[in-house]
Amino acid sequence: MDLSDREDRVQREDGSALILAAVVLVLLTAAGVVLLFASRTDVRTSLADLRAKRALSTSRRPGSRAGRDQLRLDNASSAGPVELR
Repeated sequence: MDLSDREDRVQREDGSALILAAVVLVLLTAAGVVLLFASRTDVRTSLADLRAKRALSTSRRPGSRAGRDQLRLDNASSAGPVELR
């Protein structure tokens, strides 16, 4: 292999590292977006579970009226604009 063959090969491979880096960045960004939505759903589920446990523990105390009031308060505070997806 002489010098001109090597130079030709190097010129053909010039942009391959840039393309590979761009593909890796796109894949990492997509993975980050998926994890963001998954954690957001997990947080919402945890909050709903916490509210239910709080209302249940409150309703076990004398007078279930306090439990109903707590449920109404939690439901009113969680009501917000509807998100369409």
